[in-house]
Amino acid sequence: MSSAIGKRSLLLLAAGLLGMVASSANAAPYLTVSLLGRTGANPFSSTVDLTSAAVGTTVNYQIVVKLGDQGAANPFAGVNSPIVNWVESKGDGTQTGALDDPPTILPTSGLHDVAFSLSQTYSASTIQTQFSSFITALNTGPELGDPSDTTANWNGGSGFKKGTVQNRPGGPGATMRDLNGIALHRGNGNFDGVNADNTTTETLVIAQGNFTIAQLGQSSSLNLTSLNLASLFGVANPIIAGMRWRNDPNTADINYNPTLNDNNAATTALNPIIVYNNLGLIGVPEPTSLGLLGLGAVGFMGRRRR
Repeated sequence: MSSAIGKRSLLLLAAGLLGMVASSANAAPYLTVSLLGRTGANPFSSTVDLTSAAVGTTVNYQIVVKLGDQGAANPFAGVNSPIVNWVESKGDGTQTGALDDPPTILPTSGLHDVAFSLSQTYSASTIQTQFSSFITALNTGPELGDPSDTTANWNGGSGFKKGTVQNRPGGPGATMRDLNGIALHRGNGNFDGVNADNTTTETLVIAQGNFTIAQLGQSSSLNLTSLNLASLFGVANPIIAGMRWRNDPNTADINYNPTLNDNNAATTALNPIIVYNNLGLIGVPEPTSLGLLGLGAVGFMGRRRR
């Protein structure tokens, strides 16, 4: 009898797990923003090895974005859940040319803007960075019919902010600074990030820049974060991204602008609307790690002698 009860419990547990998997199958971020870096001509990566670097070494960085999949759902997005219908990004949808009188307006969807800061937590024992220049926005797709139209740039909108260089809290001052309050904006109503198949999303490099190494030490991270944007933008609950998709019959736009509070609540619940991926800075091992390695080596040699 106990065996039958055990089997039944296992079956119920398995069914529950399957139900959880099924219910969360489409639960995913609406946007992932990643910070990549490199030294020299090395490929861009989520980590930069600085074990042999010197103070003053230049690290180049990129801001990379990718929208979530069609069908992605998030309860913290409220009525803007799920992402219903991606259509190919076509800038602002205005198709100009000699044959268009008046211009044709085509449906478009994708990402319009995103805001963040590049900052570190100060420590006297870890790798620390220094920002002395602003971010450079890139162009990821020309306007339809007009390749020279700058509204396709990620600084083409009036909300663009190149960042503010600020002394790192707790640090020594002007030799260790963060780049805070960045807002990358395309032109009004201009979107990018969805492929021509009207379903899948692109990985876009939307901005770049560089910083230098101000202090060597143990490993640390350069953080891509939205947490300090309220004070920097002077708004209690700032919008941190703007995106658009279409309704199911593809007859109307659905515009979604998640706020800082929206994403903070979602992140606390382990279901973020926007995921931020930091850049790892690899340095020398911590002293405790070196000590443990030494003890391990001594123990190994002792066993070999016996």
